[in-house]
This record gives sequence, structure tokens and C-alpha cells, in this order.
Amino acid sequence: MEAVEDARGYTAFGSAPSPTYRFKTSSKTNKISIWLENLQSKQQWSTGYLVENDYVTVTNRIPGASSGDYISVSNLRMHVRSKVEQNIVSPLCRYGQLFEGTLRYLMDKECLKNADDAGKIGRRLTDQEGGAVQLELSVKLRALGSAWLAQYVFLLKPVPLDRIDIVGAQLRDAEDQVAEMKTKLRGLEEQVVMAEAKLRQMEEKLAEGPKEVMHLYVVSTNVKKLNDKGLIIWDDDKLEHFQFTGDRGGIRILVPGWYVLNLTVHLRPQSNGGTVNLRNNNCRIQCSQVPSGAKVNTSASFGRTIRFDKGDTIDVTLTKSPTHVGANMSLAKLAD
Repeated sequence: MEAVEDARGYTAFGSAPSPTYRFKTSSKTNKISIWLENLQSKQQWSTGYLVENDYVTVTNRIPGASSGDYISVSNLRMHVRSKVEQNIVSPLCRYGQLFEGTLRYLMDKECLKNADDAGKIGRRLTDQEGGAVQLELSVKLRALGSAWLAQYVFLLKPVPLDRIDIVGAQLRDAEDQVAEMKTKLRGLEEQVVMAEAKLRQMEEKLAEGPKEVMHLYVVSTNVKKLNDKGLIIWDDDKLEHFQFTGDRGGIRILVPGWYVLNLTVHLRPQSNGGTVNLRNNNCRIQCSQVPSGAKVNTSASFGRTIRFDKGDTIDVTLTKSPTHVGANMSLAKLAD
């Protein structure tokens, strides 16, 4: 039976500048193998293919687990589920990281920045005679209401290398770099797709918005004297979405909604004072006192947000018959 590669990845056994290792786990006819490569020196070690009794003892054995279960966390979880169905293992049991998982632990989170990380990763690598290394993996196991720390010890012997093996190691580095770049590129492509989707949503929302701005700007000529009602008379002839009253003193709203209104009334120096009134349907909604006794031109300004219903009519009146009065007013629709 040919060997099957179960997993590969990166691991480390201490904080920087400790080296990073490439690992590979594989299985063949109920035997497993663990292989390590120092990415800096390109040295390689391997356990060879081990039978279960080579690494499993009375204290670390998982009842009913096969060699394949020990290699992969996913296999182990499948084994646990099957035992749950047989009522052999409690449904609440949780197995810790095993070989693959323990070797990967913390490697994807900028791991091993300090001694605390190195002390909790559950793995250790020590030098042995003849260039061999000893790999120790500690796994927290929990089953049937009990928990214990299981330790697995492996002796990895050096793998003789020639020039072609070194070239192969360098090729693996290049392949891993390419794979990493492809992963990053896929991430960027996903971000671009998400950004394009958001842009389309914004464009759709803009397309759904009003295609025409409802805006009004009117002015009145500065007149020497107002009419008997004290009304400002507006000069503009053409209005869209608005309508003048018959005497051109009022502006009728044709489209209901929220509007921003700005009004400025300009006056010559006044001796009588008086009040500027902004009205809606003949009811005053805002007013301002006209300064009196001044020797310079003056003005009164209004600004507010207001909701109008269809048919509402706004006008501007002044009291005490001020002289030389002019005005300008703007309306802009904000929302329905």
C-alpha cells in the first residue's frame, strides 16, 4: 500500500529567533510517520513508519482509536462521534489537539512571541545523539467525565541529504511562497468583489433617488412702499413644483415633503421699527424685529427646516409700513 500524506504545515518550538519547521504527517497500512524540516538549515528528520505500540502507551491510549485517528484532528472527531453513537464515550467529551493540531497550534496567530506562548503550545523538540531529535507532543484529553494530559514521544532520525534533496527543499519553499501569494491574491480578489458589490448597491440607491431636484429661488424688487397687506410681492415668472397665488404674494407648495427654507429681507434705515413675519397658510411660523433708529441699511434673515403639505401657502408680511423693502427666498426639498 502506498503512503498517504495526511497533513502538512509549519510549526515552531519556541519564540523567535527559534527556527520554523515544515512538518508532514502520513500513513500507510495502519502505520504513521512524522517528518520535519528546518527551514533555515534544510536539515530533515523522520520517524519512519511507526506501528501504534511505538507511540501509544497505557497512559495516552484513546480506547478504540486507530492510527489514522491520532494523525488528524478531523479523523479523531469522526471517531469520537461514532463512539458517542455507541454510547461508549460521553457526548460532552472533548478531545484536545492531536499530532497535526498540536504541531499547528498557535502557528496562525503570530505565535510564540514570548516564553508564555512557548510554555503552552504542547510540543517540544530536543537534540539527541547521532543528530536525531526527540519530539514530544502533549495533548489534553477529556472523556467520560475525566480529563488527563497525554504525552506522545517520537524519535526522529536524520534524513541523509544530497544536492538534489537540497534543491527539492528550496523548490518546496518556492511552492509554499507561491501558494501563500495565491491565498493573499484570493483574499484581495474577494475584497474587490465585495467592494464592487457595495458600489453597485450605492449606485442602485442613487438611481432610486429623486431624478430632479425640487428647488425654488425667488426675489422681489426693492419697493418704496409695500401694499396695504404689507406683503412681499415676488417678481419671478416661472416656477416648477411651486405656484404663485393670484397677487403673487404667496407661494403654493405642490409637492409635499421636508424643505429647507432661507429668507432674507433687506430694508433701508427705519424709524418706526416693525416686524417681519414668515407665514404658512396665514399663520405666523417665524418672525424678526426690524431695527429702528439706525442710519444704515439693515436686514432680517430666517433659516429653518419645515415640512409642507400639498397646497400649503407661504408668504412674508411686514408691519408698520416699512419703506424701501426687498427680499429673496429659497426652498429646497430634502425628503418626502
